[in-house]
Amino acid sequence: MVNTVIVNPIGAFVLNGDGSVTVLEAGIYAIDARVQTAEAASFQIAINGAPAPTFNGGSTPNPGPIIIPGIYNLNVGDTVSIINNSNGTPITLLGGVDGLITAQGVLRFERLL
Repeated sequence: MVNTVIVNPIGAFVLNGDGSVTVLEAGIYAIDARVQTAEAASFQIAINGAPAPTFNGGSTPNPGPIIIPGIYNLNVGDTVSIINNSNGTPITLLGGVDGLITAQGVLRFERLL
């Protein structure tokens, strides 16, 4: 995920060099992850490096988008990331189509409480 766009209330999150996000304000968050793959794949939302404890993953048997929605209670210092759950197999992400470049991976946070 080379190109990154951040819309971040001042001090709410930190984007880490590995693509994970560190939470700086505790609360309940709606988190949506989206990955566009060029092949069959499986991905999960991870909190502090481990798969999230509730509905946390998605897969596709063909090239296309994987969308993973969830609601999580996060603490200050928690890190959230998207992890490849395809049995350790590297996955090719979908490139631009007809010259249109879109985000290959998105991790969206919305604080609910």
